[in-house]
Amino acid sequence: MTNNTAAKFRIVLFGTADLNNPRTRILLDGLKRAGNTVTLCHEDIWQNNQDRSQFAGILKTATLFLRWLWAMARLCARYVTLPDHDIVVVCYPGHVDIWFAKLFASLRRKPLVWDAFISAYDTVVGDRKLAAPGSLTGKACFYLDKTACGLADMTLLDTEAHAAFFSKCFDIPAARFAVVPVGAEQQFIDWSPADGSPRNGQQFTAVFYGKFIPLHGIPTILEAVRILKAEDIHFTLVGGGQTADDTRLWLEAHPLPNLVWLPWVNYEDLPAFLSGHALGLGIFSDGDKAGRVVPNKIFQMLAIGLPVLTRQSDAIHPYEGKSAGAISTVPAACPRALADAIRAAKAEWTKGTLDPVPPELVTGPSEVGLIAHQALIQLLANRSKA
Repeated sequence: MTNNTAAKFRIVLFGTADLNNPRTRILLDGLKRAGNTVTLCHEDIWQNNQDRSQFAGILKTATLFLRWLWAMARLCARYVTLPDHDIVVVCYPGHVDIWFAKLFASLRRKPLVWDAFISAYDTVVGDRKLAAPGSLTGKACFYLDKTACGLADMTLLDTEAHAAFFSKCFDIPAARFAVVPVGAEQQFIDWSPADGSPRNGQQFTAVFYGKFIPLHGIPTILEAVRILKAEDIHFTLVGGGQTADDTRLWLEAHPLPNLVWLPWVNYEDLPAFLSGHALGLGIFSDGDKAGRVVPNKIFQMLAIGLPVLTRQSDAIHPYEGKSAGAISTVPAACPRALADAIRAAKAEWTKGTLDPVPPELVTGPSEVGLIAHQALIQLLANRSKA
């Protein structure tokens, strides 16, 4: 395979990746749009197990392990019969898939790429506080991350800050990481109002949606809503998850007439639903992980033209710098600053001067695929020099 921008690769996706995960969907779509062929050597073991950080119980864990082991046996048998290809890719959550992928890719002398997406150690120990660093679970997550990075010829991560964390935490050379943003799905890129109606509704409403993980900073959002409850500013909260019970108890103690909480919105309805709002809310936790990522939801909101307000971080800074005001940031975990920023956005919205999203800020599968494709070109070029 030659080293030029016109090179097209034959890629094998190996393992039990969650193909419903937005990161994986967008990456694979993007690679295909860049002209590559993607062959699936894949088994689905994650159905009905979408949150992989909260497995509990010996029976459930053992059942999942046996499903995974049987899936690996079938995948390895299938892989050796595949036609020739250029690269093997393991997608999230391939921390253990990669052991088998490395063995069989090495037998066929193919480079191995791991799309890490997130760190198991950082998520379980640092962000969600589900285990202590020195606990058996904490150590297991650490070595799963470290071993996977060591086995991969290249590891993909979503931001420079995230890649720097992986390199330092797991003592892996920075040159073995490549940065590929998460981006937004094509349906968000293609969306436009069907009837020419206003994209942001008739009243100023800010929206947050997600799975209520600590990284989202729901308590900060709620406190900001409470600060603004006497003003003509409305909020929509969508979702549920790890901190939903705490959120429900807080709202019972502090009723907020300016907030509507919806359990969920169908994925296919999200673009139109979001467009009925004037401002999108990102993440506001002061956790370290929140400072290293730019979530899918931020790209989705930008893609439909919805201005975004989120926490300050090294990860969001490059996007904020070219956003022409469409991305605003506030200090992490600071309800007062968040309330002030929302109030300022309301004032701009009222005057009709709320900054639009510039086209160059929209990152869809085509943009993601091109960036990933360039990373693969560099990987193969480096191997040819070795």
